[in-house]
Amino acid sequence: MAKIQLLPIPEATVRHYFDAGHWTHDTLCDWLFTRADHAPETPAIYHAGTRISYRELSDRVRSLASGLQALGISQGDVVALQLPNLPEFVISHLALCLLGAVTQTVHMPYQGAELRFLLQHSQATAFIGLSAFKDVSPVTTVLGLTAEIESLNQVISVGSEVAGTHALAELQTHAPLTTGPTLNGLDPFVLLYASGTTANPKGVPVRYCQFLSNTRASATDLGVNASDVILSVAPFTHLYGLYTLHLALCSGTAMSLLPLFSPPELIAAITRDRASCVFAAPAHLAACRDAGLLDERDNLSSLRLVCLAGSAVPPALARWVDERLDHGVVIQLWGMSEIQAGAYTRPDDPPEVRHASAGRPSPGTHLRIVLDDG
Repeated sequence: MAKIQLLPIPEATVRHYFDAGHWTHDTLCDWLFTRADHAPETPAIYHAGTRISYRELSDRVRSLASGLQALGISQGDVVALQLPNLPEFVISHLALCLLGAVTQTVHMPYQGAELRFLLQHSQATAFIGLSAFKDVSPVTTVLGLTAEIESLNQVISVGSEVAGTHALAELQTHAPLTTGPTLNGLDPFVLLYASGTTANPKGVPVRYCQFLSNTRASATDLGVNASDVILSVAPFTHLYGLYTLHLALCSGTAMSLLPLFSPPELIAAITRDRASCVFAAPAHLAACRDAGLLDERDNLSSLRLVCLAGSAVPPALARWVDERLDHGVVIQLWGMSEIQAGAYTRPDDPPEVRHASAGRPSPGTHLRIVLDDG
């Protein structure tokens, strides 16, 4: 079975980033298990009125990793993950990390031809998706691709039973995996596909040291800590949403999950779970404003940080939201698949900076401004 290939990093560059402390050999499961050991009953996930502790999350991850291992999934395998922001996404991503496998995120709207291209290009070993989504069955679609994609030999379903697939719920009943392969910061753990605006999407494999060092530095800059509750309106299948998942694990915070955006559902999740940090696109907040849901200040009373990213942020919108936060501020962030959070404003930046710019580079990141004429 083909394993993911990474471009080599010059030895001098590797040495520089490790010696400077920007890169470490942490993995996502290191963060998860440390939190589960030190504060096992603290909340890790809020979803639809339910609560999952860090101990329970750790247990579910170990059990699913054991189930996936029984299907033959191992270190270096690419596994495509197409799920909304559900507990199953978080658990699956972490279980794959524990096995040393690589999570390939697949956006929810992608169907037939797009799925064929992405799974063929990545040489995915397995696919994890919904039994039913709107008027289609993603796992049924992928089952039909197994005959033409040689690498693809396992389809795992979330939801109702689909013949020919393995039920994720059943895989979570396996005895917990106690040890996985020995991993380090230079190992790959995510395969992202850029949007493909002008051509087919391009695959970007990412090492732990690259994203996790960026996560750790930005958590410090943004003041995110274990008392926070992070809510991402952006899907976890997008870089922006995935970043917030990593941010929560790094900081030991709880995640409030929003599987599908609508203005009322967002406000309901904020108020129910007392979210303190919301990561959204400008369009999300504009829709809430237009629906009149941001006029009630009690809806926003728990918020200390609202981050806007994903598209250009109108300064007037940032200012308007900022004025309605009695205990918080609006910031902006810019990122890209190769580096995660490339630049962002800090909570203590002046309002005129936070409203009208994406701020300064993240620690360890160098940005160059190039004019139209080069």
